[in-house]
Amino acid sequence: MAGAVSAAPGLGGEDQEPAGAPGLQPCGAGVSPGGAGRCHAKNALGAFYRRIAARAGGGKAVVATARKIAERVYRLLKYGEAYVRQEQGACEEAYRLRQVKGLARKAGELGYRPEPAAP
Repeated sequence: MAGAVSAAPGLGGEDQEPAGAPGLQPCGAGVSPGGAGRCHAKNALGAFYRRIAARAGGGKAVVATARKIAERVYRLLKYGEAYVRQEQGACEEAYRLRQVKGLARKAGELGYRPEPAAP
């Protein structure tokens, strides 16, 4: 059979679907509806989504936000506690304090002594 070339399945050829073809969804696609609307939300989850999206991209941020929502729902169902919504300002202030604390620690390791700026 000279000249006849057959490709093994999965090694390329005409029988493969294009990358964007419908079919099996990526791993995080099943949980994306829970975190999909978080990018514009003016609350702690929206701020969390935007922070992760800036660092790791939108897809990972959707999955991380959906996981955080699922964890909160699980705790609500398991322990029966009331949900307390954290506002965006409080979340951003806590995040800023964590950043300042981390930068102060790194500056101290380099031999600097950080002092608060005068207003």
